[in-house]
Amino acid sequence: MADYLKRNLMQLRNNNPVVKENFEHTEKMIEIQKKKDQHNIYLKEGRLYFVYEDKEYRLASIEPKKEAEYMIRNLESMKDHLVVVFGMANIELLKKLLLDTTKNTKIAVFEPNNDVFLYCMKNYNLCDMIASPKFGFLIGDKPMLDREIPVYFNSSWMNLVHNIQVIAIPNYYIYKEFMADVMKRISSEIDSALLCLGNSLPDMMDGLVNHYLNVDASIEASDCRELEGSYEGIPAIVVASGPSLDKNIDDLKLAQGKALILACDASYQICIEHGIQPDAIVSLERGEPTYNAFYKGRTFDDKLVLIGPSLLWPKIHEEFPGKQLLYAKNHTGLEGWWMDIFPNSQYASLGHSCATAAYAVARKAGCDPVILIGQDLAYTDDKKHSDRVHSDSFQTDNELTEEEKESKDLWVEDIYGGKVRTSETFNLFRHYFEDAALAKGTMIDATEGGALIRGTKVMTLKEAIERYCGKDLEKKLYELLSDRPITSQERLEKYNKVIEKTEGMLDLLREIQKRAVNHYKELEKYQDFPYDTASEDELVEVILDMKKGDELLEFFKEEGEDAHSFYQQILRQTIIYVKKIGNEITGKTIKRNWELQVNLMQMIDIASVSVGNEMERMLKMIKHKKDKLEEAIAGGE
Repeated sequence: MADYLKRNLMQLRNNNPVVKENFEHTEKMIEIQKKKDQHNIYLKEGRLYFVYEDKEYRLASIEPKKEAEYMIRNLESMKDHLVVVFGMANIELLKKLLLDTTKNTKIAVFEPNNDVFLYCMKNYNLCDMIASPKFGFLIGDKPMLDREIPVYFNSSWMNLVHNIQVIAIPNYYIYKEFMADVMKRISSEIDSALLCLGNSLPDMMDGLVNHYLNVDASIEASDCRELEGSYEGIPAIVVASGPSLDKNIDDLKLAQGKALILACDASYQICIEHGIQPDAIVSLERGEPTYNAFYKGRTFDDKLVLIGPSLLWPKIHEEFPGKQLLYAKNHTGLEGWWMDIFPNSQYASLGHSCATAAYAVARKAGCDPVILIGQDLAYTDDKKHSDRVHSDSFQTDNELTEEEKESKDLWVEDIYGGKVRTSETFNLFRHYFEDAALAKGTMIDATEGGALIRGTKVMTLKEAIERYCGKDLEKKLYELLSDRPITSQERLEKYNKVIEKTEGMLDLLREIQKRAVNHYKELEKYQDFPYDTASEDELVEVILDMKKGDELLEFFKEEGEDAHSFYQQILRQTIIYVKKIGNEITGKTIKRNWELQVNLMQMIDIASVSVGNEMERMLKMIKHKKDKLEEAIAGGE
């Protein structure tokens, strides 16, 4: 039999980005398997067998084609699927999945048995499958799989969340724990991705308005590029406000001046009360409640640095006495072109909590290790936050509400090996840290309670400080950041750039709205169409008219990228439900597709008008600021 190992492996390296980055690991794994007793896999009476824990199991039928047909019996020929396959020994199954599924179907192949993986890679030509955009071969040990799953189970794979099919080859029930863990990981990844789609339209509008109201803060902010790599190899401590913070907050004093201390806005005050002066306070939320809880009426040292996006509640920026580092959460959309105008603001993968934002900035600075405290990410002792934070800032009892008690139970492993209850939001934050822990650098969980964050080193805060925080910092954060005196002419230049870009955005929004309205009018004629009794030719005519809506989606890709963030949630949800319907031409499927398109065009119309109105209002405000400044310049001020 031909040896296909080398060509299959090279194809895998070319098509699996994680394998490409960890190719030495993959080669090493294969070399280890080569040296093992290959009698673990063998042919007997025309059938392929393997040995697992001294027992013999059959891998595939003597008639693999019939077996393959049986295993894919539940796949609908006219529907795009997300197929999760456990086991790759039946090559006929992989061939059928390649040839007999829709072009947009996605297939994830997991092989938990490394002997089987090597046998298949060596004895079968898998290049067509590996190279196909349909397939993802996810291989290696658990850390490798933890890297691969987030890569594949997003974007176009996420569109198929309603169409998941799981296939396991015969006798792979012995790997049921592995399969259950993989499916939980996939489910969590999909949930996290869906939660990250974006905020509601009103919430997004608040962020848009805050960007404009904070235009002067964006102009005056320190340059994030100065921080980049400036604390290479220096420890950082991220102080969150979980229940366990009350256990070890006093120990944090031992790290003062020996680590970069980044306090979340909710935990800053408790640090001060315990004699700890953080280097920075990190904020993320855009609403007034954050200002009222953590900033209003507070006194801050002018050597404290504020870190956050440029969409915080305006009074936070206006009243804060120290320097500010403002980061963008996205490369594209409003934040993308805001960075073009204000290059002192840089992109960072801030996540969805103050703690994840603090972590991202610490890594930007080059800090290592990053030590987490107060990061329970769970209802430790049936509490949500530190007692002190609740009494001081939230002014409520630190207890779960009745709604939280009655909500769907979500239990995860805690740092002691038991179980602890958490929430979807906390779990989203946990996934961020687990994904971040897979990257370079060391993450220490010194919370001393709460959910286990896989990939971290768990130790007490005292141990972490003794091991990693032995040297004094050479330069404080506020000293590192240069003073940025802004001239009136420079400020005027920024106003003009914002005005120019906003006017361009308004033109783009009007064009998007016009296209959506025009397509909606085309769809209106099918309001009373007899879908249930129409012929196939009549239904095809409806489909062709509806396909004109694809032109709008193409417009987003080619010309409307700057505005895409205003619509991404409704676009993604529509695509997911369209995929759920499938491609079969029936009155029922075409009617449902029509309903989704009508709804999408209406939502795009509403979003375009709503965003456009706010932008026009903000444009007037910026023009007024410009006029006042020009008057001042003309008057010699």
